[in-house]
Formats: sequence, structure tokens, C-alpha cells
Amino acid sequence: MLLLVGCLSGKMLFPLGIPLPGLPLKLNTNWLLIASTLGLLWIVVLGLRFYFYGNRLERYHLWQEECRKADEAWKQWGQRHMALIKSVVLFPRKITASMIHRAKQDIEISTGLAKQIDYLSAESESRLSLLLSLAAEDVATLSEEIALNVYIILNDSVSDDTRARQMFTSAWQQHIGNIRDWQNLTVHQYLSPITLETWIKTPTLAATLVLVVQHSDDNDFSDGLAVMLMMNDDHARLWGFSDKKKIYRPMAVAPEDMATHYRLFIDAQPPASEAAGLLLADERSSLHTADIMEQSWDGGGKLDAGNVLNLETFIGPSGPAGAWLAMALAADLTVGHQSNYLVLAQDERQSVIGTIQ
Repeated sequence: MLLLVGCLSGKMLFPLGIPLPGLPLKLNTNWLLIASTLGLLWIVVLGLRFYFYGNRLERYHLWQEECRKADEAWKQWGQRHMALIKSVVLFPRKITASMIHRAKQDIEISTGLAKQIDYLSAESESRLSLLLSLAAEDVATLSEEIALNVYIILNDSVSDDTRARQMFTSAWQQHIGNIRDWQNLTVHQYLSPITLETWIKTPTLAATLVLVVQHSDDNDFSDGLAVMLMMNDDHARLWGFSDKKKIYRPMAVAPEDMATHYRLFIDAQPPASEAAGLLLADERSSLHTADIMEQSWDGGGKLDAGNVLNLETFIGPSGPAGAWLAMALAADLTVGHQSNYLVLAQDERQSVIGTIQ
């Protein structure tokens, strides 16, 4: 580029090399010196302008490329998920996704009324054993190469960590025995749904078993039981579980800025914009329904106002494990509706939204 500028400038300055008639030789020499100097400065300035313009243009293209890569990485991360190998959820009054799908208007409204599962033994040990029995076949058939991490979410008035471990060990021996063993066992009264993000990122080959046993003798919240066996997408593809239901990477959302964050969520996670249903895990989440519906419609989403459900409408106060109960129910609802479902729950300090497919 500079060579081209130099050539053009040389052609322009060539006439300056012709002495001006009528002027002394000394003045002609000074004129040529001044003109040549000005011409050289003009070439330098023009060259620098081309150089800095090219530099800025290159930086702009690099910036655009970095933005494109960041956007692709964000959307790729938004597609990460846990494959749901097995899922069962049990509620008071034997409420199921099928009942909700068929005739939700006929189900008695239970908002604010704690309900108990009265068709099963009230003992946590019996309930934990039942849940493990429902997943025993799937757990037992996992390859020995796949480690098993167990998370028990237990809310009752009589069981502590030690007691919970004893109950689980007893149930394991009864339903699985020595066929295989687990690697890690942790007991929680509360487990944030955002923990799914950690499981998705874990590079270690492992399956995750979540057992939810929720009961309140004081009727502070309703009963709920759930079992979910999961594996992150990277390993699920290798072990033939890629055709299972999917729980996509959840996103923490600031309640005071729900509209903006939800729009970011559906832009980054295409399965979320395809969702036709929304399941609220608790009554507080209903405060954000209008923002979510508006952003979904503005963003070309498929969310249907007729498929916005509140778990507490059917079972009463959803309790500390409400998010996990809602996810298990949403997994069943996707079958009846043949569509993805969003789940919105309240964490201790924030909202968490996720997609079930």
C-alpha cells in the first residue's frame, strides 16, 4: 500500500522538478526543496493513515471473531444437559402428570394446605427403600466402570445424617446387594437445583442418583417422594443414554431482573424457547409469570399460557425439595404434552430456571 502511495505521489510531484521560469536558480532550488519536503510529509502522513486504518480494521475483525466464538461457546454451554435415565415422582392423593394433563381443572386446589402421602407407610426408612427399589434395576445394570454418586434429600423430624446413611445401606442391601457399590453418599436437608451445573461439568465418568424423601410432622410443607438417575451428556452419549429425557443446564436468575435474564436464557438455550409449558415449583415463582410470558412471545418462543402450572396448586406447600419434585414432575409432563417444559424455582437467594426435554 505504501509503495502504491509513493508511486502516485512521485507522479504528482514530478512537475515540481521543472524550474520555474523567471526565477533565479537559488530560488528554484529552494522551491524544489520545500515542495519535496512537503510532498514527503504528505506521503508519510497518508501512509500512517492507511497503516492505522488497517490496524483498526484488523482489530475490529478480530473483535467480531472473538464475539462470534464467545456466542457459540455460550450457546454450546447452554445445550449441555443431564440425561435422565430413570425418574419417578410420588405425590399426595396419587396425583400424577397424566392426571394433570387429562383434567387438571378437576383436581382439588391445595394452595397453602399441607398434604401427606397417606397411601404409603409414613416411615422414612420404608419410603427410602421404596424409591431405591424403583431405580434398582437401572442402577444394577450400570457398568462397573461408571461410578455412582448418591444424593439423599431428606426432610423429616427423626432422621439425621447417620440415621439416613444406615437406612440407605439397609435398602441397598435389600434391593441391589453386592451387584455393585456406590462411590459417594451425601445427605442434605436442602440441595440447590443449580448443583446440576456442577454435575454437568464433571469430567469423571459417573452417574448421579438423587433420592427425595420429604415429610413434615408439623404440616409445614407437603409430602413428596422422587428418585432420579442421571448422567451428564458427554458420558451419556458414550454409554447409549443419549435418547433419554434431558435436564438442561439451569440458570440462576436475579428475581428483580427476571425479564432481561430470562431473555438471555432462551437466547442461549434453544430447547428453552421451544418449551410449551412452564411449571412453577412454588407460589413465589408465580410473581414472574408475566415477565416470562412476555419475553417468550417477544423472542418467538412457544410458551402457552394454558400450560403454566403451579406445583403448589396440586400438592400444597412444595417444601425445601420443591425444585427437585417439580423437575421430576416436568419430566413426566413432557411425555403427555409432547413438548419441552420449563421449571422455575426459588433458591435461597435467587431464582433458578431450567428446561426439561
